[in-house]
Amino acid sequence: MMFQLTRITASISLLLLSSSSVLGQQQELNDAKALWESQGLESYNYTYQRRCECPDEDTVPKLVEVVDDVVVAVNGVAVTSVARAATNVTVPPTIDGLFDSIQDGINQTAFIITVTYDSTYGYPTDIFIDYDEQTADDELDVTAKLEGVDEEEPTGAPTSNTTAPEGTTAPTSAPTSAAVNQQTSGRMMAGLVPALFGVFSLMV
Repeated sequence: MMFQLTRITASISLLLLSSSSVLGQQQELNDAKALWESQGLESYNYTYQRRCECPDEDTVPKLVEVVDDVVVAVNGVAVTSVARAATNVTVPPTIDGLFDSIQDGINQTAFIITVTYDSTYGYPTDIFIDYDEQTADDELDVTAKLEGVDEEEPTGAPTSNTTAPEGTTAPTSAPTSAAVNQQTSGRMMAGLVPALFGVFSLMV
């Protein structure tokens, strides 16, 4: 009986720790996105680069031109609306699209989420998301650098918590002041309650 109670206590602790990690990631994303939106930059250039075991043409840095929150050119070559809508053409995302990818990873409770945000402008400069420990080549691993702006040297840029297993080193997070939005907190609690119920049922 004591062993069973110990297992239940450990399971509850792991669930609470996981929830805390995801909530921390959400708060950092909210803060960084708010900082980015406060810049009012709807038209800008940035360098986008993927890191993967892909053909060289997919991993070389690409200069992305964004006008009114739409990618209009990559490396000086115009991107048409047809290309943006095509499923067989990969067009780099906007900065807002990078934020959306991070949100998607949080919503899916990805196995590992590690993000570094620029301390001056708030946009993500380095993103690594491993969606499933058991699935190969499902990672999102990209970098971004805003061009043509006066950027200060980032100091203490927030880096998200990670859900990596024991033995995997992840960067620490800088505390942020914005509260996690109510919708996210409700979603996490909704997922946590059934899990706790299942754990306690072991005692029956």
